[in-house]
Order: sequence, then structure tokens, then C-alpha cells
Amino acid sequence: MGGIGKTTMLKRIQQHYLLKHTIFDRVIWVVASKGCQLKRLQIDIAKSLKLHTLEENDDEQTCGDKLFSFLKSRNCLLLLDDIWEHVDVQLLGMAHSATERGQQQQPRKVVVFTTRSEIVCAQMKAEKKTKVKCLDSDQAWKLFEQNSDGDVLSSDAGIKFVAEKLAKECAGLPLALVTIARALSGKKSWEVWNDALNQIRDKHEWTTVCLPEDSFVMYKAFKLSYDSLENDSIRECLLCCALWPEDHKINKFELIPCWIGCGIISEFNVINEALAKGCSYLEALMATSLLEKCSDMDSSYGDTLVKMHDVIRDMALLMVFGLESNKRKWIVKAGVGLSDLPRQEE
Repeated sequence: MGGIGKTTMLKRIQQHYLLKHTIFDRVIWVVASKGCQLKRLQIDIAKSLKLHTLEENDDEQTCGDKLFSFLKSRNCLLLLDDIWEHVDVQLLGMAHSATERGQQQQPRKVVVFTTRSEIVCAQMKAEKKTKVKCLDSDQAWKLFEQNSDGDVLSSDAGIKFVAEKLAKECAGLPLALVTIARALSGKKSWEVWNDALNQIRDKHEWTTVCLPEDSFVMYKAFKLSYDSLENDSIRECLLCCALWPEDHKINKFELIPCWIGCGIISEFNVINEALAKGCSYLEALMATSLLEKCSDMDSSYGDTLVKMHDVIRDMALLMVFGLESNKRKWIVKAGVGLSDLPRQEE
């Protein structure tokens, strides 16, 4: 299930062991995502290690050998997020070297991964499995409160009552709870909160949406947050972010000019005015958690990178395909390298 907190749990493991430098010499984080190629994982690991010996024309075995050579004498923790199929961790440099009699114990190699599939767990021969479950009602409400405006909830019993109902509609799904809470944070009108509850519960609103139950809950949360954005320009800026590949880190200094180039930000006299408007749109999207600020520890980008949660991206693409104004306008298949527009029958 997407949006249940697997990545959050993995990030906590990362932070825990980054602070305990004596246990692992290297703590490596890579995101696999759907359709990811092994070579890309190898390159991402090399970047994380600041290892510059991998070449573009190296095959997977050669890359794996180079990673192994670098890591063989080191204690390593590899964190693999969001894998969808079996990954050969030996080709990621995590193979144990042969230990001769009398030698010291082998360096520790530990792999922790997240996946939505129990089949993948079996294929990976996981020694220990932890199933991440939805939050219970108390945990769900606590998370909702943490991401909402506490002053509004504590000062208006009517709004708090509606907020508790909204939290229950999220069925314990953390991403849905955060998405709705952030969308309504700062709203001081009971009518706004109640309209949101009515929208979530309105069966006619969702008659054309055919999704599994967990995805349906998330789609309703996304739609509520999407509708609560200030104007159509911000909404289209959000949908535009779905053009980037899943889990891709986007430089905001590339993103905002893209919005301008696509004509989403069009009413301005000088370019600085357009850039300022783009920055305000970006802040609005991050405030609602529809975009996330991310840091790249392996570069000097600082706070200039943002990303879209893979589930939010899935919901955004559903929204794009359902909008009449976008018919025959958007084609999204990251990594294919399209150069010509496919014919309709294709």
C-alpha cells in the first residue's frame, strides 16, 4: 500500500545509524521506484559514495565489481526504498568477500528495503519482514493534529468535531491524513471544514473513479487538497510536476522556468515578476505537502530541491488524464525517450 509510511520508517533507520558512526562505515540510501534499472541503482550508489570509477559504458557486472572492491572492507548499511522486483544486491556491492581461516570476521553488510509486494520479499529472501499497518484512531488523530493548525482546533469545538470526522475518513492512511490536514490548516471557518467533509463523503463526487480502496482514500484526499489550492495556475503547476520521473529530485531553479516556458505563469511585465510568482506558487504547494522539500547530501544543492511523493504523483496523473482540457496534450512515460508524438491508435 502506498502512503502508509514505509519511506518514513526507512528514513528514521537512516537517521538513527548516521548518528552512530561506529556501527557502519557507510549508510547508503537509494530509491528504486517502478521500472528502475539496476545500472541506475549502481550509479546512484556510486554517487552516494563519491566513487568516480564507474563509467557509462561499464556493464552491470563491471559496475558491481567496482562497488564491491570499494565496499568489501567496510561495514555497510544499504537502504533500498520502493523496490518493485527482485534486485541482485551482490551487484550493488553488498556481497561478502571470502574469509580464510584465521582471518578476522567479515565486514558487516546489511540491506533494508521497502516494497508493497510480499512476492518481492520472498524473491529477495528477506530474513525479517515488518508489515507497516495503517494507524489506529488515536494515532491517526495525533498525526492529523500535528499537521493542522492547533490553535484553530483548540479554539473552535465545531471545527474540531468536523476535523475528527475527516481524520476517520482517511482510514488510518498517514499520507491521506497529512494531505487533508495541511490543505485545511489555517482555515478558520466551520463552513470550509464542513464543506470538505461533505466533499469527501459525497458518493456522486466519486462515481467515475474506479480505484482499489486504499488508492480511493488517497485520491479523495488529493482531490480535496487540489481543489483547495488558491487558483488554477497553482493547480496546473502541481500537475506539471508529474512530468518528472517518479521520486525525481527537481531543482526549483529549473522547475519555475519550466512553468513559465509552458505558459502556466504568463501574466507578467518583467521576468523577475514571473520568477517571484513561481516562488510563491512553490511555497503554496510545499505548505500543503503536495510537494516536499528534500536535501541532497551528496551535492551542494542545499534547499533548492523538491520532489513529489510517488503516490501524489500517481494521483496527479489520474487528475491529468481526467481533465478534458488536457486531452491529447500530455503524454507521460518517464525514461522512454519519446521524440515523436505517437499516433492515436498506438
